[in-house]
Amino acid sequence: MVADIQQLANAEGGSLQLRKEEVDLRELAQAVCGNLSAQAYAKKQTLTVAGDSAVVYADRERMRQVLVNLVSNAIKYTPEGGQINVETENGEKRAMVRVSDNGIGIAETEQALIFERFYRADASRSRDTGGAGIGLAIAKAVVTAHGGAIAVTSKLGQGSCFTVTLPKR
Repeated sequence: MVADIQQLANAEGGSLQLRKEEVDLRELAQAVCGNLSAQAYAKKQTLTVAGDSAVVYADRERMRQVLVNLVSNAIKYTPEGGQINVETENGEKRAMVRVSDNGIGIAETEQALIFERFYRADASRSRDTGGAGIGLAIAKAVVTAHGGAIAVTSKLGQGSCFTVTLPKR
């Protein structure tokens, strides 16, 4: 947790070291979902990856951390038998990766706050589910450090969709 807080402080202070290289977001999403598939399987969830090859110039390990956070959150907050989809899209100047689920969702009033450090949207998002409440803050800081953006759309009881948009160069 101390390392995560230090990483967040570095990212927010503009001193996050990025080792950029060409990264295919679809390949990265497939690897992350492969690594997390046992967790989804244990909850009888369907975890899919779809979309286009989407190559960006990014820090592979930092972007892996972002995707691990988003996909593992989707697994945690989607009930048994649910669906989690990761989709990539290749645009002319930007690439996107979306992580959507049919989980518990996030109240509209909470959505603007979930990227703040230590914020938890509701009582079900407690320490019992793991984590320190800084994963989404780190994800936002990493994406911002790459010149990108992260956004959420969600409805209580229907699920959430997190969209990461990154510049191609």
